[in-house]
Amino acid sequence: MSLTFRTDYWDDAQAKSAFIRFLHHIHRLDLTLWDKLGFWDHNYRPFSYFDGNTIAASVCVYSMDMMVEGRRCSVAQISGVGTDEKYRRRGLSLALTERAIEWASSRHEFFYLFADADAFKLYERAGFRRVVEHKTRIPVEGCKPRGNVVKLDIENKRHLELIYQHAGKRTAVSDRLGVFNEKLFMFWCLYFLRDN
Repeated sequence: MSLTFRTDYWDDAQAKSAFIRFLHHIHRLDLTLWDKLGFWDHNYRPFSYFDGNTIAASVCVYSMDMMVEGRRCSVAQISGVGTDEKYRRRGLSLALTERAIEWASSRHEFFYLFADADAFKLYERAGFRRVVEHKTRIPVEGCKPRGNVVKLDIENKRHLELIYQHAGKRTAVSDRLGVFNEKLFMFWCLYFLRDN
């Protein structure tokens, strides 16, 4: 088996298409809409092993600014980690994660990822440690909507532009831990918050 390592290949349409197919195959996530609408950018960086024109394994780093303990800093999120079934149990994800961490370490103050329990052993070998994730939810009850409130529709171009403008001007939700990245915010709007 002869694999080729590649990174930062978004300007190569064939390689980018291979990544889109790979991510859909591994995670059932199709980034075509995010790309088509212009929100995909080079802050989302791939580290991949190719077998010809097919991706065998990949890890991505998303560079962003975050507010952490009252201070703005450069942070990297590890995401899009996966290995095609035919190439598993060869250490490819660990090798790519280590390459991604090496790259991220020289450019960011810290990096993080979200992982399920099954994947944690891989990340622990790469040096990650588990921390408790907190999600604060505050129910809002008894408020009547104002008469001029309009539910935004992600399919409406004007609404989409309004959301993007707002995302670029907003302050972090928290000064303890908050993200500044309007293109990543648009990813969440397009794929997970469409109805809200």
